[in-house]
Amino acid sequence: MKKQSVYQMTLYLVVGVMTTVVNIVSYYSCTRWGNFPVMAATVTAWLLAVLFAFIGNKWLVFRSRNLTAGVITREFFAFVSCRLVTGIIDIVAMGIFVEMLGFPDVLMKVAANVMIIVGNFLASKYIVFRAQADNFSGEESHVHG
Repeated sequence: MKKQSVYQMTLYLVVGVMTTVVNIVSYYSCTRWGNFPVMAATVTAWLLAVLFAFIGNKWLVFRSRNLTAGVITREFFAFVSCRLVTGIIDIVAMGIFVEMLGFPDVLMKVAANVMIIVGNFLASKYIVFRAQADNFSGEESHVHG
């Protein structure tokens, strides 16, 4: 494996772990302090995590520095669309394992996020930020609009 691929995957894992922390802390805060129902807390945590992940992946992992409205719009739409798929997986998993089967909610939240990280990396690399992923060198790209 190329050094730059290892570097990119390492950055992705760091952003992914931070995104997972945002998701879990947001969920915990909503359920424990905000008295949100499980599903409302899950959706709120997902939305906050997606926004955090977009910024981290665009800027740090895939070094997409093109700030033109068209590029940002395309990337954001693609990113959110891919995250909707993994977000639905998260919501369904929480509904089944917590609401229907009675498993501990925070434990299931952590387990669901492990699977989601893998899917999100593949989607980001091959769909959302594909041009930057193909040209990733670990050095900054200075494309501004």
